[in-house]
Amino acid sequence: MNPQEIHSILQSHAEGSSLRGFSRISGRTYRTVVSVIRAASHKAQIIHNEEIKQVEPETVNADEMWSFVQKKQKKCFPEELIKGDCWIGLSLAKDSCIILAARVGKHTDSFIEELVNSTEGKTACLNWQTDGWSGYERVLSSYVNHQIGKKNTRRLERTNGILRQQTGRWHRRQNKFAKMWEQTKVTTRLVVSYFNWIWKNS
Repeated sequence: MNPQEIHSILQSHAEGSSLRGFSRISGRTYRTVVSVIRAASHKAQIIHNEEIKQVEPETVNADEMWSFVQKKQKKCFPEELIKGDCWIGLSLAKDSCIILAARVGKHTDSFIEELVNSTEGKTACLNWQTDGWSGYERVLSSYVNHQIGKKNTRRLERTNGILRQQTGRWHRRQNKFAKMWEQTKVTTRLVVSYFNWIWKNS
């Protein structure tokens, strides 16, 4: 597969095209398309970790974006832990709009703890702004200046909106959704890198 074709696969996926849809358009097998995307996602995570470190923002925004995998939570059985509600947590350097960290998981304290720990590995900033979910209060250290309220997280809310509209499987009220939990993680890594380094905001 030549570099131009790989570029087309990655950009199409980051811009919202489905894996099976691009497989049909390109003539490549579904397995080949998935393989390219997963390899690129792994590389994107390595680049992110190398480039996003010792960031010095004045304030960190943190918020979560809802999605689901395979079926809605109310239709899931208790043992189906990797189906149903799937949240994408993001932390943002408010002044530069760089996404610092992203995590995929259920809406639990451990999910927020992973996001906070990953963010603290990128920056020593002690000013955090979040929405009203109490999980942040339970997880953030007492020495962090924590401001609560959606009015403080408007920039990250806008970023969430951009990512949601850009990524087909995260659209609201659409007949598109993720089929596999792991693929949501793969897509998240790609979309974050695409937003930070490639996508041009007008």
